[in-house]
Amino acid sequence: MDINEGIQDRLIRVVLGLFFILLAWTAASSSIWITLTLIVGLVMTVTGAFGFCPLYKMLKLNTCGNR
Repeated sequence: MDINEGIQDRLIRVVLGLFFILLAWTAASSSIWITLTLIVGLVMTVTGAFGFCPLYKMLKLNTCGNR
């Protein structure tokens, strides 16, 4: 698994991912939007933590600068 996310990209993903997780966790009601927010938050946090985005790989994008 190659790293295809730069430091700034990873930091933004982790911060936004944690924000979405917190938003879903503190929501008072239960709906599909809360579930989707939680899933998006988890995906963003995990891809930011590992530095690899499968969508970037498919689109041949690289913000890491190691090409």
